[in-house]
Amino acid sequence: MRLSTSRVTAVFSVLLPLVLSQNPQTFWSDYPSCEEQCHISVYTSQQCSLKNTCGCGSASNCLCLADSCLCTTSSWLISVAQCIGQNCGAAAVTDAASIVSSACAGNGFNLAVPSTELVSAGIAAITTSSATPTSAVVAPTTTQQQISKPPMSYSLFNIQKLIKI
Repeated sequence: MRLSTSRVTAVFSVLLPLVLSQNPQTFWSDYPSCEEQCHISVYTSQQCSLKNTCGCGSASNCLCLADSCLCTTSSWLISVAQCIGQNCGAAAVTDAASIVSSACAGNGFNLAVPSTELVSAGIAAITTSSATPTSAVVAPTTTQQQISKPPMSYSLFNIQKLIKI
C-alpha cells in the first residue's frame, strides 16, 4: 500500500494538534488533585534538572510530556513519589504508584522503578518530613512497683462499706 503525500499530511494535521496540545495541566488529569499538583510542580520546576535520557524539547537534557520519557526516567518517578508522600499522604502514594504502573504498561512502557519502590520512596518522604522533635509521642513508663501491685477491685460488699449503708 502506497500512501500519498496528501494522506500523510492529513494524518499529521489531525495528530499534530493533539501532540502539541499536551501540557502539564492536562497530561496528568487522571490523577486526583493533590497527586496531579505534585506531577505539575515537579515537572515545571525540575523538567530540565532531573537526570534523564529523553532528549526532548529544545534542550537535550529536558523531560517531555510523553510516557516514553516519563515512564523510563527513574529520577522523575522518585521525585514525584516523594512530593506525593510529603504533600498528599501514604494512601495517595499507593494510589499514584498504581495509576502510573497501569498507564505506562497500558502504553507499552516498563516503569524504570518498580511501583513497590515508588511507594517506599513516597512513604520515606512522609517519615522524613514529619520527623520533628515536637511531634514525637512519648509513652508513659511503668515502674516495677506499678506492675506488681494488683489493681484494687470493688465488690458490692466493699462499696457498701465505703458508703456505710
